[in-house]
Amino acid sequence: MIHSMVRMVLPGDRLSEAVGILGPMAERTRTERGCLGCHLYRDALEEAVLAFVETWASEADLERHLRSQDYRQLLLVMELARVPPEVTTTFRPASAAWRISGGAFLKRPLPLR
Repeated sequence: MIHSMVRMVLPGDRLSEAVGILGPMAERTRTERGCLGCHLYRDALEEAVLAFVETWASEADLERHLRSQDYRQLLLVMELARVPPEVTTTFRPASAAWRISGGAFLKRPLPLR
């Protein structure tokens, strides 16, 4: 299982545009083969902060999604962010969990829940 999260701090005047793109994208992504969940969250405490969270059954499913036209839309929304978005992907194989954050591989196992 693979969990992916993109957290973005957007300019306030671009928030509704981003939600208009990412909301329907989340709905379409949920129907893709291997998608176990896809959600768009708005931070209740920080203005104009969105988190796009996906869960995939396998690495192959995630890779196929990363090559999709929908994922290109996410990349375009990420370009709107005021600061570089936080991108975190967590792999949860049966025996261990490893985390990739911001492109760096952390050699620290994560607890399985």
